[in-house]
Amino acid sequence: MKILFVCTGNTCRSPMAEYFAKKYIEDNNLKDYEFDSAGINARVGQGASSEAIEVMEEIGIDLSGHKAKMLREEDLKENDKIFTMTNNHRKVIQDMYDHDNIYNLKYSIQACENCDILDPYGFGIEKYRETRDEIKHTIKELFTKLKRD
Repeated sequence: MKILFVCTGNTCRSPMAEYFAKKYIEDNNLKDYEFDSAGINARVGQGASSEAIEVMEEIGIDLSGHKAKMLREEDLKENDKIFTMTNNHRKVIQDMYDHDNIYNLKYSIQACENCDILDPYGFGIEKYRETRDEIKHTIKELFTKLKRD
């Protein structure tokens, strides 16, 4: 299964989700999964934010080699599931392209009122830690759900 995580700039949330998912499948010896990430408004080639790199290093994940990518229509066709960080990201993509494999990451796990994983950009290192932990928890729940389905 090919999964793509999408946020705005592809420098914080979606790379954290991508790299955590890769570590999760490695740690749990799972097969048949591929992950990538992209942004709906990315500066192509930009590295992950220094705060995202720092908070992921704290849990043993290296984001230093990440380079931002812009979401392309081909990405929607090449991936089995697209998980966005916010409902707005999902709506923007659905308005731009006609695909039905696009889901809000948190809502896909459990229906909730505020299912957005908010952007930590500009809010300091502690907000990045909170976002990292929220993504980590959500990705673990996603794998539980994927194994059931």
